[in-house]
Amino acid sequence: MTGHGIVLAVLTAWALLAALLDLRYRRLPNPLTLGGAVIALGWLAITGEALAGPHWREAVVSGAVAFGFTLPAYLGGAMAAGDVKLCTAMGLMGGYTVTLWAFLLGGLVAGVLAIVLLRVGRDRRVPYGTAMAVGFMAALWFR
Repeated sequence: MTGHGIVLAVLTAWALLAALLDLRYRRLPNPLTLGGAVIALGWLAITGEALAGPHWREAVVSGAVAFGFTLPAYLGGAMAAGDVKLCTAMGLMGGYTVTLWAFLLGGLVAGVLAIVLLRVGRDRRVPYGTAMAVGFMAALWFR
């Protein structure tokens, strides 16, 4: 397995863990979300590029944009703080393309989850972290 393949596998495992935790517990622990952001920033500082490959400036802007897009939803009560931190970490890890596709695909997955939750009549809070993590994984593998 190449170095890129190892990084891809680690990012996938991180996102899969986030997806499962958010789906099961409706919580994203700080060590996972903030830890991912700290690791991404450390990688940027050491290598000059994001974990998924883009230049460090692209990754920093992507993280800032992800934070800027999700913070108002958190402040309005439509999203949890863990989702904001997860999306910011994904931006720092993936750069523009991965982050954009993660948001687009995550939105579709969130819509499907909302329909399923309405149909089964259980907890109606959509686990947006799960949706974003699935979008992130797809964006990493199919970009």
